[in-house]
Amino acid sequence: MQALLKDAWPVDTGALSIANAVQTKDESDYAERAAAASELNPRGEQFPEPAPPTEPGHAVVLCIMTYGEPVNNGSIHGPAQPGWDRAAVETEAQLQADAEVEWRL
Repeated sequence: MQALLKDAWPVDTGALSIANAVQTKDESDYAERAAAASELNPRGEQFPEPAPPTEPGHAVVLCIMTYGEPVNNGSIHGPAQPGWDRAAVETEAQLQADAEVEWRL
């Protein structure tokens, strides 16, 4: 999903294209991506890193920049540019296709 988001978000400063972190029970790239997003957009506000998932095999993908939601959903300042929604749909479709292949094996 991170790769899809990199190309799906609109580009102004470029911070949204790299401000999507993945957390698992044992790993997180939040700090690395938050630092890179801060370099591209020093004035952009960021969400604090949430607690990671506790179950093995589970992962969370999250947008670090607080303005990701209004860009995705639209606001009084501009129309929706649904980068997150497109990436989520494409990722879900790929996961279902992978599960179908695994099931058939």
